[in-house]
Amino acid sequence: MPYDPDELIAIDENLAELSALQMELSQVTYELNSAGKIVITKTPPGMRSPNLADATMICYQPSRRIVEPWARLAG
Repeated sequence: MPYDPDELIAIDENLAELSALQMELSQVTYELNSAGKIVITKTPPGMRSPNLADATMICYQPSRRIVEPWARLAG
């Protein structure tokens, strides 16, 4: 299936945690709750949250409006 390159993320192949991150990202599923927030719906057995996949999803999430309240608190 073709993808728009502007909608993909690039991960440095030299990242020390690359294999762990790939494993976590390949197992994540999500849905939107009634407030429009992303809710992770599957965590592999024995996996703690937040983890590398959670951190990556937060960094690359498509909507800045979700982050704005946290930025104001950090201000």
